[in-house]
Amino acid sequence: MSIMFKKIRISGLKGTAIVNAMIDSGAETSVIDEKLAKKIGLVKEKLVQCETVSGSTFTGYSSSMLVRQGLGNVSVNVIIVKNLKEKLILGADFLQEKNVILDFKKEIFQIKRPLKYKSKRLRL
Repeated sequence: MSIMFKKIRISGLKGTAIVNAMIDSGAETSVIDEKLAKKIGLVKEKLVQCETVSGSTFTGYSSSMLVRQGLGNVSVNVIIVKNLKEKLILGADFLQEKNVILDFKKEIFQIKRPLKYKSKRLRL
């Protein structure tokens, strides 16, 4: 498990915010503080229960938001929770799904764009 902090621009239905997000490769789920979620206008969808590494549980609401990286936005599924110590934690679910490149020594955080395949025409 490794952790780094990066300033990230996030967006919801009501606005945008720049937050110092915790990038946590050991967290299974990405979570956002309820106050920040409300500020940018995230919609609470389904009530879910999550478990921490230590075995304690917490409840929150599933939602989705946009993370701005470079010239584009990517959609991120998050759990909205009350009184989160960090405003935003991006976990392994996000890191794996979006093919994020991390280098903790150089503090590199980059969302790898999907490969675009060119189709070739075959003459028969």
